[in-house]
Amino acid sequence: MREDWKQHPCYYVSAIYGPRWWALAGPYRSHPEALQEVERVRTLAEQEEPRSVFYAFGTIKMPTGAYLAPLTRRELAPTPQGGPRT
Repeated sequence: MREDWKQHPCYYVSAIYGPRWWALAGPYRSHPEALQEVERVRTLAEQEEPRSVFYAFGTIKMPTGAYLAPLTRRELAPTPQGGPRT
């Protein structure tokens, strides 16, 4: 599914805090697709890390989509019962 993404630029939802930055969700094929996920990712990040209320959230473009961001990996992981996460 995402194998061909390793050859093309992709977008990620990112968080920045001071000199640190993280690609939290993605890859997405288009910038608008990544932009529409920013608020959802912000909400998920605030549930996981209370200090993230101080982070700046946005999008970044990467040379390839080879990196599968943490929130995306978690959403794609099967639940203990074997079904998809909701």
